Amino acid sequence: MHMHTRLLLLCVLALFQACATPSGGGRSPAPRPVPGSEPVEPAVPSTEPSAETSKGRGGPWTFNHATGQFTYAIETDAQVAQLPDSSVFRPIPQTTHHVTIDWTDSGVVVLDPPTPTSLKCDSSAALYTRASSLIVPLPEQLSAGMTWADSSTTNGCRGSIPTTTTLLRRFVVIGDTTYHDLPVVLIMRSDTIVAKGEGNEGPHRIVLGAHGNGSTALYYDVATGRFMGSQGSQLTQVDITTSGRTSQFLQRIEERVTLTRPETTQQ
Repeated sequence: MHMHTRLLLLCVLALFQACATPSGGGRSPAPRPVPGSEPVEPAVPSTEPSAETSKGRGGPWTFNHATGQFTYAIETDAQVAQLPDSSVFRPIPQTTHHVTIDWTDSGVVVLDPPTPTSLKCDSSAALYTRASSLIVPLPEQLSAGMTWADSSTTNGCRGSIPTTTTLLRRFVVIGDTTYHDLPVVLIMRSDTIVAKGEGNEGPHRIVLGAHGNGSTALYYDVATGRFMGSQGSQLTQVDITTSGRTSQFLQRIEERVTLTRPETTQQ
């Protein structure tokens, strides 16, 4: 395989989705403010709510997450372009993965894929990082127009490369709407992501850096305490350096998350 193709595949496998670590126990703490400084971010098309979902009405609501095991399907469409020609994007085959999260009174854990037991980055470790991103701490009280922000720095896997990711997130409660014919509360989240990592791709030493942003619509059923799913887009610039040469790529990612199997023990 030519090195150019190898780097392109690495860029796709990295899939710089926003990530967060599971809560340490009990109810997730209230989000903390974002520090004043922000990384530079490229322009990205937003996933805006439709006219139906942008009314910003209803509430306030009290959200208590139901305990139990929840399985989600993560469906991803991606396109990649090598800079400087950002007008030619190459489509990547769609992928679908299933993850299971156990939400208990004492904390939240990802059951499937299992927690990585080593520092090795493989497909399971990368999927675990993505599964962890579904766990979003919410304030107990929600109302239309409410906003907050948080930030985190985490270690994980992006494809086969160990990475450190800094994530800034902003949330706004849009209001009540319907999702798959069910009444839900819509929360819009905007992300700014900066990541760096270093590892091996075959015989080659790879140094990786990325920065980008995105927007995601999150749907919550406050009556049952369930996270029902999400839909979002992200644009990320990925810089890959090997043998003293740096190649730059743009990734466009569309991601849909759907609750497929709820098994709650408390409503």
